[in-house]
Parts: sequence; structure tokens; C-alpha cells
Amino acid sequence: MPDCKPFISHDNKLKRYSFVIANWDRTKEYWRRGFYYDETTVQSALRRRLKILRKRGERRRLDCIQFKFQSGRTSMHCAAVIGYNFKSKLVILSTEGEGKGFTQEKYEKQVLRGLLGEICKEKNG
Repeated sequence: MPDCKPFISHDNKLKRYSFVIANWDRTKEYWRRGFYYDETTVQSALRRRLKILRKRGERRRLDCIQFKFQSGRTSMHCAAVIGYNFKSKLVILSTEGEGKGFTQEKYEKQVLRGLLGEICKEKNG
């Protein structure tokens, strides 16, 4: 069994504890004003390489070679916002277009000016 890394480091535990101590007397109304944003990446199942058992001298036989490996994995980036009596729609973020992956420009366009911008306009409206 492999050793597992703890979910929260000791330093982060101390920071969270000190935050709680500093903010324990805030009213419910204070916490209800905030919005909480989170995002995640979901990946489809990963296809593994074929395993081939071969005898000595069979290394270069055509039926013992896998010519091309593609993971077959696809990623989907999702984001949402929650607040008191509020839940945004789940937004699927697109990585298509210029550049590889999810760049700062794509984040600004889809999250800051998109999802979060719409919510701020609605609430401050």
C-alpha cells in the first residue's frame, strides 16, 4: 500500500485555525454577502497501453508491437459559484482556440468577464 500525502498541510491547518479565531464573531449577514467560486477538471478514463507477453526473440515481430499510443483521455473544465440562497449554473469552460490548454486570456474571457461578470451585474444591478 503506498503512503498517502495528507490533504491539508500542517501550515494550512494553522492558517485556517487562525482565520477561524480572527473571524469567529462575524454575523451571519456578513457571511451571507459573499460568493464562493470553484472550478475543477474532470478527466475521462485513461486507456492503457496493451500488455504483451512475448518469448525471447519475439521483440520485433509485428504482432508484438504497438505502433501508436494515444491516451484516449479527454478533459473537461467546469466552474460554478454559490452563495446564500444562490447557485449559479455549471459552466463548461472551453480550451479551444489560440494557444494550448486553458490560458490566462481564456480564463479572463470565460470566467472573469463571463460567469463572474454576469453574476456581479445581476447582484449589483
